[in-house]
Amino acid sequence: MKSRVLLAADYRGTELEVPRFQPDYEAVEKELERLARRNAGWAEGGAASAGDIAECRLESSLPRFSKERVRVVVGSGMFDRRVEDALLGRMPGESFALELDGATVSVSVLSVKNRVAREPDDSMAAALGIEGVETLDDYAGRIIQAQRSEAFDSVLRDMLFRIRDAVISGSEFQLCKEDWAYCVKLELDYCRAVAALEGLKLEEMTPEQFAGRVPVKSYYELVAMLQDSAWEKLCEGLLGRYYAAADGFDATEAEYEAQAADYAKEWRLSAEAARAVFSPEYFRMNAWSEHAYSVWKEYIAERYYAVND
Repeated sequence: MKSRVLLAADYRGTELEVPRFQPDYEAVEKELERLARRNAGWAEGGAASAGDIAECRLESSLPRFSKERVRVVVGSGMFDRRVEDALLGRMPGESFALELDGATVSVSVLSVKNRVAREPDDSMAAALGIEGVETLDDYAGRIIQAQRSEAFDSVLRDMLFRIRDAVISGSEFQLCKEDWAYCVKLELDYCRAVAALEGLKLEEMTPEQFAGRVPVKSYYELVAMLQDSAWEKLCEGLLGRYYAAADGFDATEAEYEAQAADYAKEWRLSAEAARAVFSPEYFRMNAWSEHAYSVWKEYIAERYYAVND
């Protein structure tokens, strides 16, 4: 490419409003309660409640309700909701009858296993097998850490675009029309190859065929869209290549082969067919662009976690 960055605006100078993360302690408590429920014990002989296991004998002219022994998880809906509801509060040794589907069903409660809740403790957390989690405090901290990461992901996109727009508008480029046209061609070639995989000819696709694939109604609208986005893509790629000169990043042949293999697996293509769609040139163009975003993302993460340590 003849295009290049003459002067890159400092992305660290972009004004960013970093939101404060607020842990959801109620969600933490609910997760600890779920942990306790998963580790509940069992006691024999009390009245049946939701979640308890009742072993019953069912007698009826209906095959489904004629069983010498059946284990019913009360309130689960896994057997029959009507029988399960009738078992609530029943004790071992009780018998009762129900009218179900036009037949009388006699139910004898043979035994009841009551689910006994336990208070969550460190042993439950340690048993999860999560590296670095030995206590309930460790587990609670890991849950909050996951919440913080999720909150970061929710604001990342907007912050990335803010940096991208600021850096592109504040940088000086030497941009050549042939490089922009080349980016458009690569995108069109990719779209054309993907359409061919589905038995479609890109230039002849109808609005109905574009629907759900690309937000355009015709090939000409697609070309206009790609012409617009390729200008930004070119600038992103040039910035990614500019950053790579300082940090040593490279779009290697080995990485291309690995991504082409993944593409072939995803689309169930031969290696040759995958390379025809996912070309080395298309890979490199995207790799440079993605590198710029990775540099900006690293900076955003640095800012975000400094505020939300």
